[in-house]
Amino acid sequence: MDLSEERSTTPLERYDWTRLSRKQKNAFGRHFAMAEFAMHGFDVLVPQQRCGAVDFSVRRGKGPEQRVKVRSVTDDNYAFVLAKHFAVSERYFVALVRLLQWRCPVVHLFRGTDWSISDGLLRYRAYEGLESLPEYGINLARKHDRELEEHVFSRVASTIRDA
Repeated sequence: MDLSEERSTTPLERYDWTRLSRKQKNAFGRHFAMAEFAMHGFDVLVPQQRCGAVDFSVRRGKGPEQRVKVRSVTDDNYAFVLAKHFAVSERYFVALVRLLQWRCPVVHLFRGTDWSISDGLLRYRAYEGLESLPEYGINLARKHDRELEEHVFSRVASTIRDA
């Protein structure tokens, strides 16, 4: 097969996220986040059965196992994790994979303990007295871009200890 036949899309078309279904975007985000952890020296542990609470776990060296929940988004709106699947703890992380049109994916990493301080970017919503379940949210409005940059994957991943 001629290589020119293999390349049916231009480089920009590769990042046309509108071509993917929601399920495909979520699967892509999960695998992309796993690859980022592996590239930063983590062992990636995938559960035999997905239960919804954790997408995968990671461990660096002899350090403790860390639980990771992945959210893939294609806009600058809002992402959340249900409180029943997450904890404000050093052992829990949210990997936010941003699939912005015509751009390479960008991963942000949030520790569970980051939600102990509500700064506008991160917010816990209890929804007391309502049907909605409690959640930990990430407000992706442009006004929070500076705070969001503090959670770039490589910056946070480098602070996770081996033991």
